[in-house]
Amino acid sequence: MLVFPDGYIWQAEACFFANSANNDANILNSMLMAETIPNLKSSMKQGDAMLLDRGFRDSTRHLELAGIKAFMPRFIDRKENQLTCEEANESRKVTMGRFVVETANGRLRNVFR
Repeated sequence: MLVFPDGYIWQAEACFFANSANNDANILNSMLMAETIPNLKSSMKQGDAMLLDRGFRDSTRHLELAGIKAFMPRFIDRKENQLTCEEANESRKVTMGRFVVETANGRLRNVFR
């Protein structure tokens, strides 16, 4: 689903089978390249931002090519024990923004059991 920061659901895609070909990143990539459904790329402008969870890490290259900034929680490098203060704060902001999306998902799950 594509959800605005105020909780408004902008677009909800069709159901996808849960297999290795239909992970979060591949679904977003198909939304960016789709010709038959309203094209996501044409609806967004250069410099728009998307808050993503870690399941979309394989889509960041496609988003950057489309001119869309992608923000997701930070990963800790293998050689490090913790994030820097700036990295932790940036990751926390993304997580707080993602809470709106997860709340919208929860509302839909409660209505359509």
